Amino acid sequence: MQLIPESQTVGVLRLNLIYSVNRSVQYVDLGLVNVTSGGASSGVQWAFVAINQGSFAGWNGPQFGVVNYPQRLHGVQVGLVNIIREGGTFPVFPLVNWSF
Repeated sequence: MQLIPESQTVGVLRLNLIYSVNRSVQYVDLGLVNVTSGGASSGVQWAFVAINQGSFAGWNGPQFGVVNYPQRLHGVQVGLVNIIREGGTFPVFPLVNWSF
């Protein structure tokens, strides 16, 4: 169950215990599996698995997760597996990856 429908953007804070999907997230995104379905997200994202089908721009911090997977990134990823589909210094890189 989630409070904000999948087709909408979360404005300030998304907190999930297991899994959630929204169009995008602005500011803080915390949870186990965080998925955005195509909008531009920005802020700080901490997750076990972070999948951004749109873009992600870090704000005062990076994207943290075991697996980080955005379409596009403006910022730094820190995790076991870091994937950036478009742009990025490396398409796939362990521990840390970045794109500015």
